Amino acid sequence: MQVCMKKILCLILLFLAAASYAETIKPRVFVSIPPQKQFINRIAGDYVDVDVMLLPGESPETYSPTPRLIVSLSDAVSYFQIGVPFEKKWMSAIRSINKKIRIVPCCANILNANQPEHEDVHDMHVWNNPVYVQQMARLIVDELIVIDPTHADEFLNNYQKFLSELVDLDNSIKLKLNNRKTNYFIVSHSAWGEYAQRYGLEQIALEKNGKEIGAKLLLSIINIARQEGINTLFVIEQYKTPFIENLAAELDARLISIDPLAGNYIENMSAVTNKIANSIRLQ
Repeated sequence: MQVCMKKILCLILLFLAAASYAETIKPRVFVSIPPQKQFINRIAGDYVDVDVMLLPGESPETYSPTPRLIVSLSDAVSYFQIGVPFEKKWMSAIRSINKKIRIVPCCANILNANQPEHEDVHDMHVWNNPVYVQQMARLIVDELIVIDPTHADEFLNNYQKFLSELVDLDNSIKLKLNNRKTNYFIVSHSAWGEYAQRYGLEQIALEKNGKEIGAKLLLSIINIARQEGINTLFVIEQYKTPFIENLAAELDARLISIDPLAGNYIENMSAVTNKIANSIRLQ
């Protein structure tokens, strides 16, 4: 009888240990770029593990994940696509590693919902428009509820808080960009087209899709810069080239770094706006 009770007790303890272990296992999701990780963390809290594909300092246009990173996707439940180039190249490999992974095409869904007939005017950097991030947050919370329905209430509450912060960010950017002397800003790479479109600015990019502008367009940019009194050029961390340094010397302009891939999205967008606003504001 005593031996039987011990066996029962051991079984109960094993059951409780297994249940406790199961409760500690979090759904694992992957994102392509660092800003997305903050989006999900703000909504999911501690209930989901988030991994980022893109390594710090790498370019989304040329990045190739390591085989080890691809294999690590084998136990992921969801992948949130954002539309960066390396996704197209590696998505088939990801699907072959994990046939059950759920793909959430955030960028495509957002662009299709906003001017689908003019999709060619958009660039891939949809996250640089806070209004699009608001729409992305809705896609995220919906997916989180599917993969972890037991925490749906927490996800929805966090989503509402994050949404409020994004609305405040959008309004703050509008306010900061008031009272400007020009709508133009010059940047080393075309990462801020969606931002410019949202706030009535004109991005002049010195490089797009891996190609630098030609001599004729460069001369036009020099003329615009002089006419508009532009004395600041913005360098994107992942796209530093001697080309923009030569242009800065020609215009006697200062170079300022901005990063469209920073993980601290809200703080970074505010900081970038401060830099752009200072460069175009009436003195």
